[in-house]
Amino acid sequence: MTTATTTQAYDDLCTLAKEAGTLESVSRLLGWDQETYMPPGAGAARAEQAAAMAAIVHEKRTSPRYGELIAACESDASLTSDEGSPTARNIREMRREYDRAVKLPGELVGELARVGSIAQDAWKKAREASDFDAFLPHLEQMLELTRRKAECLGAPSDGELYDALLEEYEPGGRSAEIEAIFTPLAQRLSSLIAEAGIFASSIDVSGGVPL
Repeated sequence: MTTATTTQAYDDLCTLAKEAGTLESVSRLLGWDQETYMPPGAGAARAEQAAAMAAIVHEKRTSPRYGELIAACESDASLTSDEGSPTARNIREMRREYDRAVKLPGELVGELARVGSIAQDAWKKAREASDFDAFLPHLEQMLELTRRKAECLGAPSDGELYDALLEEYEPGGRSAEIEAIFTPLAQRLSSLIAEAGIFASSIDVSGGVPL
């Protein structure tokens, strides 16, 4: 790694992160436009644009220079000794995101973006036509790619494969914890819906008075 002061290393790291973040915001803008003003016939081109942008962002976030700067910052006690400081937190989060990103092939990242864009367009058309079968092949393709992503990331030692995906949105969260919350809730809601159905069927719609 080229020699630089640790402060400079952190500044350079933040610069690279900002560049990647700016490009990612462009990618999200493409998604927003697809949901709002994109012409109906532009879906195929938009999917290629989404794939290209995803690949570029991924390349920036996984560059050797990015990893070197993270390591340089981690080794500087003046940046990390106060674990609760914004700087230390930034470095830890950058490390977490970098370690996940380098496990994913750029080809897979681009393909997820491309297929996801096509699937989104197909879903809108299928919803309008109430035709789930038309959307099913796209859903199956997305599920297959998402499984590949989970396999690349790897299951955490204290969890299952899905937890590798959950980590992206709920760091440290585990499927078992979610299941423990929502399984009883689903049972209670099912009972409530059944009770509501029984009550509704007992109402005299002509007078609105329970029989």
